[in-house]
Amino acid sequence: MRDGGAWLSSELSSCDACTTALDAAQDGESSTTVLSQREREVLTLLAGGLSSREIAAALRVSPRTVDTHRVRVMKKLGLHKAPQLVRFAIRAGLITP
Repeated sequence: MRDGGAWLSSELSSCDACTTALDAAQDGESSTTVLSQREREVLTLLAGGLSSREIAAALRVSPRTVDTHRVRVMKKLGLHKAPQLVRFAIRAGLITP
């Protein structure tokens, strides 16, 4: 955006699943209890724009393990698309836009 704010697509801005997951996390079940430490790490790195291969190298695991963590995170949070992961990570304070 011209004013220096973050730009989010309309899909991300109106993501009901993201809002629901974040609300659940804030209503007593923090993202700390919903996700394991490794899942939070993978989510943060995915939301930061790294590929599964790059994350695997950074965490010293296989790319398939990273994909398994991604699938589990999405299932736990009730999200269905990668952009929803990014929005959740931003709203949960895991990354800054």
